[in-house]
Amino acid sequence: MYKKNQFYCLTPEWQEEMARKLQGKFIDDKIITFPETLGRGSTFFIQIVPGIAAVLMDFVLTAPLKIDRIEDEIERYVFHFDLSEGENNIAIRNKNKTVGNAVKLGLSIFNNQQQYYFEPAIGSRVFVVRLFVDKKLMNELIENNPESENMLQKIKFSKKKLFYSSDIDSESLLMLANLREIPVTETSFDVHIKGIALKLLANVLLILAKPQEESNEMTVSEREGILKTGKYLSENVHQSFPSIQFLARIAGVCETRFKILFKKLFQRTSHDFFTQEKMILANKLLQSGDYKTLNEIIEELNYSSSNQFTVKYLKFFKRKPSEDFIRKYDKIKE
Repeated sequence: MYKKNQFYCLTPEWQEEMARKLQGKFIDDKIITFPETLGRGSTFFIQIVPGIAAVLMDFVLTAPLKIDRIEDEIERYVFHFDLSEGENNIAIRNKNKTVGNAVKLGLSIFNNQQQYYFEPAIGSRVFVVRLFVDKKLMNELIENNPESENMLQKIKFSKKKLFYSSDIDSESLLMLANLREIPVTETSFDVHIKGIALKLLANVLLILAKPQEESNEMTVSEREGILKTGKYLSENVHQSFPSIQFLARIAGVCETRFKILFKKLFQRTSHDFFTQEKMILANKLLQSGDYKTLNEIIEELNYSSSNQFTVKYLKFFKRKPSEDFIRKYDKIKE
């Protein structure tokens, strides 16, 4: 495996700077306790082995907080395990990713060379474990794995704008739940988190190494979840198409699984399904005789411009909206 001093390590200095910004206490080069003005709780930092460090966040906020990326030029991968009770937010390249909640617990993987920040929920317990893995070490772990091809099919680690999300496996979930019950002030906490951190990383690599499932059979609960998203899309066609992440959360599956199962059940993608439902409604509204202008319908369907609506309608029905439009006064004349 690795040689001594081959990989770059994180040092506690960034924690000291964070403690100063938060106006919290910095204890033993590893614990930051929060001031009462911000909430209650702490963060815990530890170097696991050369090339791997861990940060545990366990607190309840009473005021907004943004935790920025570590200012570090060394390339690392971030493994974000979120067992929080509320919904937190990771903003990467100005795009928001909802992570963690009591219903869907999740894993996110991204690299530290992107601009990102973590915005925890206010008023509910935040419990997050982050592993920082040196890129050189990660590449070595992948290369030495006999199933490296499977791993790289699932995650393109070489991508500069990497963001991957998935469920936490049951074994890791249990370990994290147990860790959540141990105070960071306990003497043996260092030993606990070091062992768990290495096992968490090992579990992720094992799951990534498994071949892609050939079967797309869905469970009863998955079917119910997908049907639930179909119903949601049908009932909200007046709005813009929601994100896949949002729909997957409703269904209770990861985003990749959601795309596969939705297409299997409805014979089309969720976006195509939504467009079809929207166009069917548009046709009904156009021929209802309840509107004086096309713009009224366009606004009701939440399109940003008449051109956008016309292009969509023409593509779907092979004719322009104006050809189907019955104005309100036209109906009265009849």
